[in-house]
Amino acid sequence: MNAIPSVKKNVIHTLFNACFMDELKSNQLVVLTGAGVISGNPVEKGTIDETSPKTFVSALTQMTFEQYKSDYSIDSSLPGNDGFFALKDAVLRTGSNTTYNIGEVIIFFDEIIGVSIGTLG
Repeated sequence: MNAIPSVKKNVIHTLFNACFMDELKSNQLVVLTGAGVISGNPVEKGTIDETSPKTFVSALTQMTFEQYKSDYSIDSSLPGNDGFFALKDAVLRTGSNTTYNIGEVIIFFDEIIGVSIGTLG
């Protein structure tokens, strides 16, 4: 039986993919987490370049995930809020208004409180 992904995961996927629309390309994905607000450009699975420093973490994570799916014979979506996505050119803004340029980051669905599309000034 195929696992049914959560509504949360579907909403996040929709906004993630919307960032690639021509009308929204100047925006970033904005993710609210317990650590603060993370904004960045979504990394498309098919555009990961293992030799690029900008997407190295994504490439390594994707290879690990593919091996995990193979090891455990997973052929469908992960259940519930299990899973992740990558952002590049990411910035973390904490509640104390401290800013960290973190480059590339993997965000796990279960750590997300809220999500939007836009730019942070």
